[in-house]
Amino acid sequence: MQLGAGAQRLIQAFVRSVTASSHLLRRVQPQALDRQQKLRQPFCLPPRLRLVLQQQNQQQRTLASLATSMSSTTFVIEEAKTGRASCKGCKGTIAKETLRLGKSTPSPFSDDGTMTQWFHVNCFFAKQMNARAATFKLQSVSDLEGFHGLDADAKKEVTKAIQKFNDDYEVKIASKGKGKSKAKATASKTSAAKATSASAAGDADADAD
Repeated sequence: MQLGAGAQRLIQAFVRSVTASSHLLRRVQPQALDRQQKLRQPFCLPPRLRLVLQQQNQQQRTLASLATSMSSTTFVIEEAKTGRASCKGCKGTIAKETLRLGKSTPSPFSDDGTMTQWFHVNCFFAKQMNARAATFKLQSVSDLEGFHGLDADAKKEVTKAIQKFNDDYEVKIASKGKGKSKAKATASKTSAAKATSASAAGDADADAD
């Protein structure tokens, strides 16, 4: 069957259109693939900026951990009920009807339970003195459960122990600060002495020449 001139022109135009489209596709496709590969590559931050972000994330995790510790740790004071509990500080027995101070934290063995470590009053504050700086510490009777149920003499004893701890802890922090300042001053003097020695050696060499 012979096609008319009009039909032949349409077929030729269609063939030319398909050919042009294939040429265009061959030119565009590599560019699209290259762009897609670039998008798949991870975005790399400058090393200094990456270090700053890592430090900020570490600080946020530390603050979150501290907040969790503070919100989940409680302190309790009472008279020992049986005399069977042992002090977690000195490992000795806490005698019946003597004051014992406990630190309660979430139990790792249950979702909603707590576990309490018992101490002699003095042993508790001795251990707390050596705790990390980020550890939540007992520094006020307002944070101590059972305090208001004690008799007057026991309240006085506990209040005095807390005050002594606060005073000793302030001295410890101050001494650490002085130690760091002294170390910096010593390092500065050492650097200055080295610079002076190097300068003198240079002058001696110049005189020798």
